[in-house]
Amino acid sequence: MVKLIYRSVLIAGLVWFLSANSHAQSGDVPSRPQTLRLANMQAMLFFENTGKFSVDVFTNQVNLWNTTIEGASREGASESMLVVVEIRSEGEGWLPRNRKVQLTARYRIADRSGFGKPAFFSKTMTINIGSDDKFFAAFWLYETGCHPVELSARIVGQRGSLRRKIDFGCGE
Repeated sequence: MVKLIYRSVLIAGLVWFLSANSHAQSGDVPSRPQTLRLANMQAMLFFENTGKFSVDVFTNQVNLWNTTIEGASREGASESMLVVVEIRSEGEGWLPRNRKVQLTARYRIADRSGFGKPAFFSKTMTINIGSDDKFFAAFWLYETGCHPVELSARIVGQRGSLRRKIDFGCGE
């Protein structure tokens, strides 16, 4: 009799466990990942003589003429910049893992010819979405300031990109 009760309790417990577990799996686990979106791109000049950054150059509040020399209309001279790409996750589902963001920059480095030598920058970073559904990827560009810079950010394996152009120029 004790064996029969023990066996009945064991079978009932096993049935309950399996049914509860299968219900949780089918009802609680989202069927697809959240969508990752390129939300914004910012670029700030780094001033070598002060160690400060400009406001975002895409606000059109930064003088981009002769940035390699110190001028009255800027905080200082700059030949490098920080580019920040903001990524957001949206929608219902699980956070995608092992996704990457890539920034590509094409520009010319000033030289004696006046035409500049071609420069190509490409860097990829792993996306780590935080608790507020955002991630900021930072990229550093060097030898900028006299020729336009074309920027393109994309999420690897996903369609679409975010493109911006910085119209640097130099001369008398």
